[in-house]
Amino acid sequence: ALFNNRASLFEPQEFSSYVKNVIFPKGHKVEAIAREYATKHGISIEPCVMSRGKFLASFDGLKKDFMGNELGVWECKQWNEKLAESVKNEVVPETHKWQLVQQLYVTGLKTATFVVTDGTPENWEECEFTATQADFDKLLAAWDLFETDLKNYVPVEKSMRRTYRNQS
Repeated sequence: ALFNNRASLFEPQEFSSYVKNVIFPKGHKVEAIAREYATKHGISIEPCVMSRGKFLASFDGLKKDFMGNELGVWECKQWNEKLAESVKNEVVPETHKWQLVQQLYVTGLKTATFVVTDGTPENWEECEFTATQADFDKLLAAWDLFETDLKNYVPVEKSMRRTYRNQS
């Protein structure tokens, strides 16, 4: 489905009404509260979108000191126990690592702060993440492979897709 969407551009990504009306708004609310909390502790966090060549990254925030110097990437995720435990142990799971690697590649910054919170100080875990050159190499190789696969992909017309019916 991903290749078909990217190759043909006729099917925008769709999210369920629950995701659109509950998950996304809650996440944006938590990010805003977390940004405000971090600002009270001497760090300015500004959401933004940046690009580097053909690469793009959307950021929950870039950490800046009050002189405007960029300090690092800031990424905030909604609280869940498993993710919080991982971050408490200073491990960014693979499910989130590559977002940070791409953000660091695009910005050229050295570190990312990865936060898991529900917007309260009681449920707040964070750790620092630094990508290696091997991470950047793997990221770029993966995007090269994706681009090659996409060029070679033949989109499936909507009318030609199989539909399966219950045979009983």
